[in-house]
Amino acid sequence: MLRARVVPPTAIAAPLWFDLRSRHALRIQGQDVEHLAFAAGGEIARLDILGGLGEGDRFVLLFEMAADTRMDGQMRAIRRICHPARREEVSLRLMRHHQSLLACDAQASGASLREIAILVLGEGDWPGDGEHRKSQARRLIEAGKRLLRQGPGAVLNAI
Repeated sequence: MLRARVVPPTAIAAPLWFDLRSRHALRIQGQDVEHLAFAAGGEIARLDILGGLGEGDRFVLLFEMAADTRMDGQMRAIRRICHPARREEVSLRLMRHHQSLLACDAQASGASLREIAILVLGEGDWPGDGEHRKSQARRLIEAGKRLLRQGPGAVLNAI
């Protein structure tokens, strides 16, 4: 749940409009706040609009955040709300995560960098011009290790 308020479009240098109709948002009026629920990034997002939305279907929102342990998650949620990922972007991120985890598993099983590159990237010159295939295999392994350290949420955030 995020808190926001409606501001005039002139209050922000390059406003991003929040369109209720295109989001198929459900509006629920509270006492001093209006609640919005809508799909965002494969989840149900909820916004509490302080002071309500007023009339109309398009708004510019100013989000409120506390500087605490929730801040990173709130920033990711705001990005998903303001910049919904296109399906192709999600697919590319998931593919990259899958390749990274495959490379990490292959290394843990004792595969060489060359074997990992063939498994994940396909056949190609080894180590490649400027050793780019070798470097790419190393980067995939490191990305896979990073995903493992961060846990399942790191992969699910790509969806």
